[in-house]
Amino acid sequence: MDSKFATRIENSQDYKAIVADLARLRSDMTRLANHLASGSVSAANAAQTQLTAEANRLMAAANTAGRSTAKSVEAQLGAHPARTVLLAFALGFISSRLLSR
Repeated sequence: MDSKFATRIENSQDYKAIVADLARLRSDMTRLANHLASGSVSAANAAQTQLTAEANRLMAAANTAGRSTAKSVEAQLGAHPARTVLLAFALGFISSRLLSR
């Protein structure tokens, strides 16, 4: 390329407009990348909050169900104390036989 031709191109309005457009494009791409990154972090935080709330709800439901079951078992065992003692003895005897092997 001739140096006069290159100088003429560099001084042309079209060349300057293209350089300015590329600079704006670079700036826009940087802003877009930053926006996408912050959006991803925001979405991750929202998902974490939602999962934590759901886990807490499930834990509360499991706790309630466990307490209900424990009360039911306690009521059944209290209603038949002799059967409860016999069952406990049988389970202990079977366990001791299995563990002694």
